[in-house]
Parts: sequence; structure tokens; C-alpha cells
Amino acid sequence: MRTIQELKEFTEKLSKLTGFIAEHGKKDEFEERYFGYACNVQDTIAWVLMEIETDRFLSDAYLNIEVLKLIAENIELRTAKKLDDFE
Repeated sequence: MRTIQELKEFTEKLSKLTGFIAEHGKKDEFEERYFGYACNVQDTIAWVLMEIETDRFLSDAYLNIEVLKLIAENIELRTAKKLDDFE
């Protein structure tokens, strides 16, 4: 398991890099999927370190768990497979 210090140091490096790209990059550079992925990783680590409250992390500001539930419901209707049965 990673230490809290290692996570914080990694997040600081990632934050500097993503901040620089967002501030000075061209549109196609910060729309790059790796940039979005890096931002998602950064947000997830912030949640793990309790810098973001769980309710906020699950909201549409971050994860948007309600939309994911709706997607699962649509899949259930379309396929007759049930989320509760999925392992």
C-alpha cells in the first residue's frame, strides 16, 4: 500500500503538470484523453486523502453516481440482466 506522503507528493506533481497544461496549453492539448485521465486520478486521490467529501465526490461535480445508476438501469431494461446479479 502507498503511504499518505507518497500519495501527497504524487498529487503535487500531477497537480503542477495538469495545472500547467490547463493554463498554457492549446485546446487540443487539454482535451487529450490522458489529460482528462490525469485529472480523474488526481480527484480520486484527493477523495482517498479525504480532501473531497464523499457526497461531493459522488455528485455530478466528479463521479456522478446517479448517471451511472441510470446507465445501469437502461442496460437492465435492454438486456434483462440485473446489476444485483453482477459479480
